[in-house]
Amino acid sequence: MHYDTLSKTKAQYHQYVAHNYRLLFQQLLLQRSRFSCQHCPAPTVSVDADFSAFILDDLKQELNSWLKPCKADANTLSGPNHSESRCGYADWRAGIRDFIETTVSGNVLKQMQEITQQRNQINCHQCGMCCKLASADAPYEKLREKAKAGDAFAREFTSVFLPYPSEKAAMAVAPDVVQQTLNAVTDNETDRPEQKKVYFYFCPYLSEDNRCSIFGQEKRPSLCATYPESPLSALYKNCAWMPWKQAKFEDTLNAHSLVAICDVLLSAL
Repeated sequence: MHYDTLSKTKAQYHQYVAHNYRLLFQQLLLQRSRFSCQHCPAPTVSVDADFSAFILDDLKQELNSWLKPCKADANTLSGPNHSESRCGYADWRAGIRDFIETTVSGNVLKQMQEITQQRNQINCHQCGMCCKLASADAPYEKLREKAKAGDAFAREFTSVFLPYPSEKAAMAVAPDVVQQTLNAVTDNETDRPEQKKVYFYFCPYLSEDNRCSIFGQEKRPSLCATYPESPLSALYKNCAWMPWKQAKFEDTLNAHSLVAICDVLLSAL
């Protein structure tokens, strides 16, 4: 079980986010061209722009510059009562929200439900590896700080998992899994050294026969009950869910990227 996806998965995820963001961005620009408002700023990027030259932050900045209602600029307008109801793009913005909340969200939800249904049809091998050796990109103290700050996953993770005293101690338990994890983190040459640090954890509630001693109890966190939550979870190579992960990895990256994009768009409206 891993608190965070490894660096290679993160890089692939951001590529999907950028790709889907650009596709939606172009659709928004095309739809916006059918409306007009003399008070709203014009986009600095055209529909025919070469989006391969843009990074995600550029697109977010562009969205924030013209997706907000122009009532935010009321002080600079000739009429002090200019509002969303008078903005020429009001119907366009309403259409975006409806498109995201119905069409896009509906398609993503259906896709994720299908992926989850397939996961639930798989039976665990009970090797116990997800409990014997979990990994995170932050030390225990940092995770506890995140938990206190409101990070729900960090709170659940630290409620059961304890840190190994050293990488050597983790290696003594499962050397192949430790090496697999380290290889996954360091195989991206663009990673900075500080991004390559991995911390290993174990669950003290795993019994000698690889069963959960708190199974069915309130103390057992939902992250254990739902593991692996998605194909983005880093799995042991012999895990029963590995074929499922390999088959649905790309679809899940795409779905998660669309969720992130929808959140950004809705927050900007």
